[in-house]
Amino acid sequence: MTDNASNMIAAFKMYDKKLEECVTEEDELQLVVKLFEKSPPIKDVMAKVRAIVNSFGHSHTTVAALMARTGGLKLISDNTTRWSSTLLMAERMVKIQAAVETIIVVEQLVKVPNLSQSEWLVLKGIVKFLGKFKLIKARMQAEKVSTIHKIIPHLKDILAHLSHMKTLAEPGLLWN
Repeated sequence: MTDNASNMIAAFKMYDKKLEECVTEEDELQLVVKLFEKSPPIKDVMAKVRAIVNSFGHSHTTVAALMARTGGLKLISDNTTRWSSTLLMAERMVKIQAAVETIIVVEQLVKVPNLSQSEWLVLKGIVKFLGKFKLIKARMQAEKVSTIHKIIPHLKDILAHLSHMKTLAEPGLLWN
């Protein structure tokens, strides 16, 4: 893995490797998120979340109402090139759930369906799932201390996390 730093590029050139064949950690996480989002409950919930975020973004009145209820917080839109943007969008949605529901259900300022209670639980599961990757990524990005010795423990931690999340998802514990 490389972050395109000059020392890494020089090392690849020295060993005559094709730099293009190597994927970065960021690319791998983006692939994980894309695969994760293909499962039916997640795909459906994320589509509804994106519809809500887009609806809120198109109305100044709705944004003002949301910011008034949340102390200046707005919904965050994700993008296709950064895996963390999906997490940020889901985290913000969960954080200001009450305000979002009030604006959609009570005040009806936007014409978009609200998430059901089970869909809110799925969204919280998405935050939990992706949050682990965010935590490990932050731990591995240290600049003043060595992190190479943490690779294997973090890899085992990720595998255990994936296994645990899979067990929760199978009987419907995580999504229902």
